[in-house]
Amino acid sequence: MAPTYALYVLELGDGSLYVGHTWNVTRRVAQHRARGPMASRICRRVGVRRLRRALCPQDRYCTRAAAVRAEEALAWKLRRQFRNKLVHQH
Repeated sequence: MAPTYALYVLELGDGSLYVGHTWNVTRRVAQHRARGPMASRICRRVGVRRLRRALCPQDRYCTRAAAVRAEEALAWKLRRQFRNKLVHQH
């Protein structure tokens, strides 16, 4: 059986959010927290505060390409919400 991919959202040390995809959320979050060579650059630089959300099992994707598209859409949505929040504050 081929692995399925899940999305996850991390809160970083500087308060920003990081969206990623993986077939094993527990392993991937541990890699980010370890700040080793398998962590993303931003996680190595500012550290991981906590796992904000691992999306539900029914939100898993059969292919990595589908997971990447969903990750990009979620990241765009989060950036848009942040931009809207900044605009409405002033």
